[in-house]
Amino acid sequence: MNVYQGVESMTGIIAQLIALVSYGNEFFATGNIANDYFPANSTFTYCNTADFRIIRKRFLSSEKKESVVAENPLEWFRWLKVNGCQRLRLSYKGSDDTAIARDYKLAGFVGGGGTWLLEAVYPKHRDCWANRWEVNRRNADDRKIWSVNYRRIMAKQPIYDASFDIRKAAENLEEALIQISSFARRQHLNNGIAWAGIFEQARQIMRNQTLRSDYFHQDLIVNKNYSLLAQKTIFSAASAWVFGGMGSWNDLGFESEKDQLRYEDLSAQLYKAIIEATITVINSY
Repeated sequence: MNVYQGVESMTGIIAQLIALVSYGNEFFATGNIANDYFPANSTFTYCNTADFRIIRKRFLSSEKKESVVAENPLEWFRWLKVNGCQRLRLSYKGSDDTAIARDYKLAGFVGGGGTWLLEAVYPKHRDCWANRWEVNRRNADDRKIWSVNYRRIMAKQPIYDASFDIRKAAENLEEALIQISSFARRQHLNNGIAWAGIFEQARQIMRNQTLRSDYFHQDLIVNKNYSLLAQKTIFSAASAWVFGGMGSWNDLGFESEKDQLRYEDLSAQLYKAIIEATITVINSY
């Protein structure tokens, strides 16, 4: 499910990953971060906990156990820095060909849509952290129903070089939005949501000289660390996210096989462009 309801919101899971990378890198670079980053940042709006764990073998046993090394993101940033971490990166790997559906169709559900990892980069290696979201307070009055923990699932992995072309990612995203908005308008798609308008609004973000002030996650990234093009690209990508469950873009269907195939191809193209834009921008600092 999309843990943040509403059309104009990428899943809270991905938004939180983005924010952790951006604010973590700000901390590594300057040592500064607001003491209330957790829980004040909007990506934690519906979370009652967010802790960080490593997996260790029990003494004289092959059995493994999870040990909490940080009770919240601020503690985690400090723990990483003390242990020599230099920066955080976000990575994504799509599902293989045996998946039950294409990634964009599963992206609105917890655990679906491919694999996202946080990478803690050290001078000679990187560690990979995966998230786990669980509902532990279903009827909470404050709506903080989610317990989140991040587990280090791989350690001492090789470092790889990566280059990030923000302009190219922005161009790919804009082209995907042009194509899919044109399709939505020709098909008069509106199941309670004016889809062409959503895509055109996301594209308009790329063309504006200033950022919109009504996006749900205004504090998604540390804006000063990214160029205006980078900021527009990631907020356009976030606003173009339409991949949810019932009632979302993924819930549409067409009688014509040709239209159905075109819809699926354009959806996959947009999903790929959103991921490329997200990874490129957030890892550029």
